[in-house]
Amino acid sequence: MELLQRFAQCLDKHKAIFIHIFGDSMLDEDYQVKVSRISPECANVHVLLSEDDNPFRRFPGGAANVCYQLSNFNIISRLFTFIDDEAYKVIRNHGVKYWGHSPNLPKGYYTPRKKRFYERSCQVVARWDIEKHRYGLDDPTFRHIQAELAKQW
Repeated sequence: MELLQRFAQCLDKHKAIFIHIFGDSMLDEDYQVKVSRISPECANVHVLLSEDDNPFRRFPGGAANVCYQLSNFNIISRLFTFIDDEAYKVIRNHGVKYWGHSPNLPKGYYTPRKKRFYERSCQVVARWDIEKHRYGLDDPTFRHIQAELAKQW
């Protein structure tokens, strides 16, 4: 309780709070689609037609979303996570400060995408998660990095 009171006092006095966020980041993508029909037997969209494969809106997700939401308060948050280059650009464009972006991630590393589909601003599919097995880290380069880290621990 004392910690919450101190937190509230900092917000009231306009003092900056620094928070470090560690975790898995994602990329939330929203698509505008056309639905040709919805199956009455199952709450499932049967056919989706999209004009292109470009989302109309992209936001930080997961741990990156925590940082993004904290930016609405007087909080300076730093994100410690692995993200691919495309997700890095989206996350930075939303004002999230990523601590130490490494362009040297193994080739094939893939930040999970969470896709949502809308027709006329109505969400028609709950969410479609696009992930690679082990985040795409089956690359031999990453196995070498894993071995080096294991020696240090």
